Amino acid sequence: MKQVLILGGGAAGLAAAVELSRRGILSTVVDSAPSAGGMAARLACKGSPACQHCDACLPHDLRREALLSPMVNLLVSSELGFIARGEHGFQATVRRPEGCEDYDFSAVILAVGALPFDPDKDPRLHSRDSPDIISSLDIERSLAESNSLAVPSTGRVPESMAIIQCVGSRDSRHGAPYCSKACCKYGSKLGRRLRHLYPGLRLTFFYMDWRPVDAGEAAPEDWAAEDEMVRAVRSRPSEILAAGRPVVRYATEADNLVEESFDIVMLSVGMLPRPDNPRLAEAFGIGVDEHGFLVSELEDVIVAGTCAGPRDLGESIEEGTAAAGRAAAYLGARP
Repeated sequence: MKQVLILGGGAAGLAAAVELSRRGILSTVVDSAPSAGGMAARLACKGSPACQHCDACLPHDLRREALLSPMVNLLVSSELGFIARGEHGFQATVRRPEGCEDYDFSAVILAVGALPFDPDKDPRLHSRDSPDIISSLDIERSLAESNSLAVPSTGRVPESMAIIQCVGSRDSRHGAPYCSKACCKYGSKLGRRLRHLYPGLRLTFFYMDWRPVDAGEAAPEDWAAEDEMVRAVRSRPSEILAAGRPVVRYATEADNLVEESFDIVMLSVGMLPRPDNPRLAEAFGIGVDEHGFLVSELEDVIVAGTCAGPRDLGESIEEGTAAAGRAAAYLGARP
C-alpha cells in the first residue's frame, strides 16, 4: 500500500496527515518530541472574552483527529535514522525508543518547522539579567497553563507592561533580515487577552511597521484609540536596561531619547530556520534558500509550513493541507 512519510508533527505536518487520511491515504508522522503538535500546541487561547481567531485551538483538533484515524501512524519520540531513494520511492529507518523500524514510502512531506529566536543572543535586550524581561513564548506558556500572568520577580499582578515587536526579525545582525509574519498577529492578540484579564494593566505596544497576515487585524493606533490603557509607540527600542524594574530605551518619532520602566517587558520573538536544514536538504536531494529555509522542486518531496519560511499558524495549516493534496495527486499519477 502506498504511504507518505511526514517528517514533523507540528501544525503543518498534522494538517497533511489528516488531509491524507480523509483521502484514504496512509501516512507515517515522525516527530522527535514526546507528543505531537509542535510549538503551536503550546500556544494559549487568546479569546478575550470571545474567540479572536488566533488559531491556537486548531493544532489540538488536528492532533485529536490524527490520533483517532487508522490511516495515520503517529510516531513520537522518534527520528529519521536513514533515508535512501529507491526504484519506487524511499526506504527509511525510523529510530524509536523501543528500537529501529524500516519503512517504504512513496512520497515525503517535510514539515519540520522553525525555531523561535532566542532573545539571549541579543545583548542589548539583557534578557538574562532580569527575570521580568521575558519572551512572548513565556507568556503564552503562562496563559496556557494557568490563564494568568504574574511579575516574575515579585509574583504580583502586573500594573504596566511593554510589548516589543520584531525581536529577532528584520535584523540582519542575527541572520533574519526578513519579517517573521506571525508576530503582529500574536503580539496584539496576547496584549488584548492580558488587557481583558487585568483591566488595570497599562500596556505600551512598540512596533516598527504593522504587517498582520489577517487584513482585519486592527492597527495599534486603532487599538489605542479604543482603549485608554493602551499606548501605541512606533519605535524599535535600542536597549532594555535591567537595573531594578526593566527600562526600555527608545527614540520617539521626533528623535527624542526616552527611558521608561515597566513591570514586565515582553519580547515578541520571530522565527529562524532550523540549523539542520542543510543536512536534511542533502538527504532528500533538495535545497535551502538564502536564509536557510527548505526549498523543493521535486514532485515526491514536498515542503510545508515554517520550514519553508515564516508563516503564521493558519497559513501553516493551509500549506500542510495543500501539501497533502499535491502528494495525493503524485501518488494517483504513479502506476
